Amino acid sequence: MTSGMYRRFVPAERRRRMAALLQRRGSVSIAELEEAFGISAMTARRDLAALEERGLVTRTWGGASTLAPVAHEASFADRVRRDPERKRRLADEAYKLVQPNETLLVDSSSTGWYFVERLLEEPLPCTVITNSLAIVDLAAEVPAQVQVVVIGGILRPLTRSTVGPAATKAIRGYYADRAIVSVYGVGTDGGLTDPDAYESEVKAAIVARAREPMLLVDASKFGTLAQNRIGAADEFSHAIVADVGRDATDMLVGAGVELHEA
Repeated sequence: MTSGMYRRFVPAERRRRMAALLQRRGSVSIAELEEAFGISAMTARRDLAALEERGLVTRTWGGASTLAPVAHEASFADRVRRDPERKRRLADEAYKLVQPNETLLVDSSSTGWYFVERLLEEPLPCTVITNSLAIVDLAAEVPAQVQVVVIGGILRPLTRSTVGPAATKAIRGYYADRAIVSVYGVGTDGGLTDPDAYESEVKAAIVARAREPMLLVDASKFGTLAQNRIGAADEFSHAIVADVGRDATDMLVGAGVELHEA
């Protein structure tokens, strides 16, 4: 890419070419736009904001991307093996907030699985309501003071979870003290997304039925997006984060979320 190759274009033409560049490449950083178009970082951010308003791109941390459907969603078996050290740190921090005899709604994320694993190590008398069959299997192997309620619905083998209208309706029949939720991606505006529409609906229902919804995310979630919106960061009372940057923590604090760094 030649430095300043589009320097002489007026803003409208420059933005058109930016959008075309993003369509070809899928994503681009602010630094790359500065070099390619011979503009300042402030101008690049302003151009990306204008393109985002038109629905042409999605701003990410330090750049932008096209919001294309996720081509491949990893299985639960793959995800539970990914970054176990980070997920255990998140689980440890979430465990500290749980009180005896609480009711907990836990989603089908691999981070949720690590949380329940931690909960079973030093069991508190509590109730876990979940749509995760992997969590059910985990709890069945460990005699503990934890009562598990299984949400019924359509079996989704890829994620080892139950989803669909029956699952969301069942969740709406409960009240919980806390929700333990993780997501596929977090946008710069605090929007939370997932590759599957049914999973998104279940997660949104879980958040809505908890007095204190808790978001557990690490650095890999920021700037990664999928096509189905779950909700927004400001719907959570707590965010437990691992290894995230200052921009991400500022966004969460600005959304009124109580921040805990694992």
